[in-house]
Amino acid sequence: MRRKNYDVRCIECGELLLRYVKYGKGNLVNCYKDRIIEDNSVKKDGDVRCECGNVIGIDRPHRIKMKSHAVDLE
Repeated sequence: MRRKNYDVRCIECGELLLRYVKYGKGNLVNCYKDRIIEDNSVKKDGDVRCECGNVIGIDRPHRIKMKSHAVDLE
């Protein structure tokens, strides 16, 4: 299976939020917490946010349900 490292950045301010290991093809819909290498995001009220206040996802027990329009992948 294909493995790739991604830098997940806020679409509004460009801040680095996550370094993530993604397996397979397709869009980033869920970030599984055991694959997150570095986490600079802010968790507040069940949301995962950038320091600028942009909501990038919803915090779930084992994953983050991403809002794809809120992040940029590199």
